[in-house]
Amino acid sequence: MLRKILAVLLAALTCLPAGALAQSADGGLILDYINDEDGWFFKFGFLDEDGNVKIPYDYDYAEPFSCGYALVRQGSKLYFIDAYNRPAFGSDKSKYHYYTSFREELCAVEKDGQCGYIDTNGNLVIDTVFDEAYNFSQGLAAVANDGAYGYINSNGNVVIGYRFDEAGEFENGFAVVKKNGYYGFIDRLGRERTPFVYEGASDFSEGLAAVRLNGMYTYTDTNGSLRFEPIFEEAHDFSGGIALVKFDGQYGYIRPDGTYAVAPEFDYLSPYYGSYAIAGRYVADGVLWYGLIDGHGNRVCPFSYDSIVYQDGRFALTKNGQTSYLDDTLQPVAAE
Repeated sequence: MLRKILAVLLAALTCLPAGALAQSADGGLILDYINDEDGWFFKFGFLDEDGNVKIPYDYDYAEPFSCGYALVRQGSKLYFIDAYNRPAFGSDKSKYHYYTSFREELCAVEKDGQCGYIDTNGNLVIDTVFDEAYNFSQGLAAVANDGAYGYINSNGNVVIGYRFDEAGEFENGFAVVKKNGYYGFIDRLGRERTPFVYEGASDFSEGLAAVRLNGMYTYTDTNGSLRFEPIFEEAHDFSGGIALVKFDGQYGYIRPDGTYAVAPEFDYLSPYYGSYAIAGRYVADGVLWYGLIDGHGNRVCPFSYDSIVYQDGRFALTKNGQTSYLDDTLQPVAAE
């Protein structure tokens, strides 16, 4: 099962556009990639914080460093490396079929169709007795046997029994699980904290989680109470006291009480980068033009650009093939 999931993830990653992956990691190394001539992922390597190549672009796939190791692939060979680009604890011997990166000092592995966990020395510390095994989070990991999911602790003991159709990672003390075809939430003691009536659910963020009911979205709190009627076509996580939603085909931001911080009147809306967000509106000929708005939805930059991208602390605004730059206070800055 781990190999099947890994294959799906690898296939998905190779179809992402350029510029979507680079991210910081522990140990001071940053996952990076170079592209082929069509702009898709080609090879992966690692940089230091100054942008110098520390591990060459030799890998067909790589994940960020975690607990001192990074999961990499060369051809069909999947293994871990350390920060010096050395195969870790003999993992290049393909003793296991690796799937997860290390989380909380443990990594799920598969051998002969059964899953267990190794520690950061490569020792098998939780035996391969599970049909499926997933990342540890907040001291617990979802595992499955005979088609049912439960949770184990770091000693390998089942602490939440096999009673779920699906089981997610714990975040902020809660996990999304599925039972009898519907989703709900449990806490780390396995107690059901919301009704199992939802067609979909996200993790809690700032005390609220988006849930789908009768085809539309709303938010529930940790006691299982809905904040308002399910009226949204999309609902995203809360961050900084607001959440991106889609209502009647338009995007806006709501507060936890359901009032709008930014009215839903945009065809595209990005996260906020500091005090400003990128917004888009369709013009008469069906072309999407972009501008910038403040935290109240007021236009601070005209909707006249072909694209606006935020990167490295500045906005890049492109119009008719010409690009200008603004810093995050909207002051003009020179191109580097």
